Amino acid sequence: MERFEKQLITVRQGNVRPTGSWLYVWVDTADGAMAYVGATGFDPELRAHLHLTSDNPDHGRVRASVPRFQERDFDVLAFKLPDNLSRSEVRPL
Repeated sequence: MERFEKQLITVRQGNVRPTGSWLYVWVDTADGAMAYVGATGFDPELRAHLHLTSDNPDHGRVRASVPRFQERDFDVLAFKLPDNLSRSEVRPL
């Protein structure tokens, strides 16, 4: 019998609590240039989705800051950070 992978997502007082730390890099597939580097406590796929769809520039940073983002193709590389390393330590200024 196949086993299902499970994940606990905790919601406390109306907010999702992050469950890990990730560093992620948006790479333009046309030339290999880094378009954006960020860090998040949320699932990197969700974070990438918010970067492209949110009108709030704090959430949709790629949408707000990367020229012609909707015309370009990107690969987003995500790296899970060890528990002893904070996102602020690895995220560029």
